[in-house]
Parts: sequence; structure tokens; C-alpha cells
Amino acid sequence: MSERDEASLESRETQELSESALGRLLRDAGRRPEIPSRLDSAIRLSARQSWQEKVEDVSRTRRRRRLWTLAAAATLVLISSWVLKMVLYPAPGSDPAAVVAGVFPASSPLASKLSAGQALPTGRRLVTGPQERVALSLASGVELRMDERSRLVLRSDHSVELLEGALYADSDGGAGGLEILTPYGLARDVGTRFTVRLAGPEVEVQVREGEVELATEDQSYIAAAGTALTLRDGAVERREVSPFGASWAWTLDAAPPFSLEGQNLLAFLRWVSGETGWHLHFADADLEARAATIRTHGQLEGLRPDQALAVVLPSSGLTYRVEDGELWIAP
Repeated sequence: MSERDEASLESRETQELSESALGRLLRDAGRRPEIPSRLDSAIRLSARQSWQEKVEDVSRTRRRRRLWTLAAAATLVLISSWVLKMVLYPAPGSDPAAVVAGVFPASSPLASKLSAGQALPTGRRLVTGPQERVALSLASGVELRMDERSRLVLRSDHSVELLEGALYADSDGGAGGLEILTPYGLARDVGTRFTVRLAGPEVEVQVREGEVELATEDQSYIAAAGTALTLRDGAVERREVSPFGASWAWTLDAAPPFSLEGQNLLAFLRWVSGETGWHLHFADADLEARAATIRTHGQLEGLRPDQALAVVLPSSGLTYRVEDGELWIAP
């Protein structure tokens, strides 16, 4: 027999002896005493409570994770909504973008919310109701007038957004020009007087003086004085328009009154000419020079520019007549 066989035999004998000894030990020890029922119940209850606590810990952890996930998602939505709102509709800022020049008529409900001289910040929204009009003076020097049933947002001292209705702009002498954003395009002026009107699916730009650029995403159009552009469904219609008449009449209703006291008659007449679109003529050069020396007094509250002539001229010893948009001044 080899040494390997002898070692294997010895290992089996040792294992058999160990198993035999273990069997005798178990027989001598007898049956294991049973656990008392009360102790068994306590052990089972303790084990169950421990298991339930672990399950609840896991559930609480999962709930916390879900709550944190939902909270994070809600926060993200709120932040996204806030950012979008700030981009599309910036909150009113501290710097005034415009000053109210007048609310017409003075008895309108809007007059209880806005008053002449009131500063309006960037981001301010303005809405006019039926037969309500507002005149604004932007910080840049541009004069604006809102027609009835109009909605406007002040973007800056040289930029506004027209959401509904019509707007008249006078940027003569205004620094930096003016931009009027509409749902259909951007109207940009170059020292001019003009109107922008939204009507259903179209936007119309009407130019009295100067030049206006109407730009869409892929095209740009220029409207010169005496021209109206109508943009509808991507197509542009161009037509001639008079600098005075019915299409401009509403702008006279929203014109702030001329500061008559202490001014001269020539300044008043030039104001009337600019507001009405009438061309101003004097009977001769001497009469024009004389008008510059005549001082005016009083107030023009409640009178349109075309109506003010009938009040001021007689007291100055002069007469006037209007023919086909021409304002003639005579002794």
C-alpha cells in the first residue's frame, strides 16, 4: 500500500470516529427543551417589530426621495416659468420709461388710474377701453398716443410692444428713434410721425412725416411720408395716404394741450400744423414775423388742436381758413 492510500484510509477512520462520538453525545444530551410559549411569542413579536421598522425605514427613504424629486421638478418648472415670464414680460423696473402726458377724456375711468405727470416704469402695461385714449412722453423724447381699445407694453424708453389697437408716434427730435414690436413685425422709425394699427391678422403702418421700416423675420419694407403699408399673411400692400383726414382724427382726440401761457402765436400755429398734418401758410413774410412777436395767454384744456384755432386766432387779431389740408393765416 502506498503512502497516499495509507493517508486516505487514516482520514476516513478519523471521520467515522468523529461522527460516532457526535452521535453518542447527542443521545446522551437528550431532546432539546422546548421554548416557553410566552418567550416564543416575545421573540416572534420582537422579530416582527424589527422587520417592520426596517420596512418603514426603507419606505420613508423612498418617500423622501420621491418628495425631493417632485420638489426639484416643481422648482425647475417655477424657475423656467419665471425666466420665460421675465423674457416675454419683464417686471416693472425702477427707471421710468415714460411719463403720462394726458388721459382723454378726463372723465374716463382710466383717468382715475393714470394722471398727467405720472411716471411709468419699464415693463408697465397699459390698456385703454372704449372712448379712452392716453398720451405718453417717453424718456427718450418720443411722444406716443394710444387709441381706444389698445394694449401696450413699455419695453424701454425707445421700445414698446403693441398687442392690440393703434399707436401714434412722434419722434421728431427724439434721441435714438423708436421701435414698435407687433405680433407681425417690427416698425422702426427715422425721425417721423406715424401710426401702427393691429386689425385682426394684419398690421398697418401709416406715415405722415419721415420714414418707417417695417421688418419681419425674413423681409424688410420702407414706408416713406404719405405712404401706408399693410402686412397680411406675409404679403405687403402699399398705398398712398394723406397726412391729414379721417385716419388721423383719433390722434387729435389724444393730443396733450399746447402750453399757451407765455408762448408766441407762431409756436402755437406750428403746433397745430404738426398735429393736424395741415401745411402752414402766411399771407406774407411780414405776417409770419409778426406772429412770432404776439404773446398768447390762457389755457386750451379740453380742446383738440383743430378746435383751438377758433379760440386763439380771433384774440390775436388774425383770421384763418383750411382748404385741402392747407392752413392759411391772414390779417
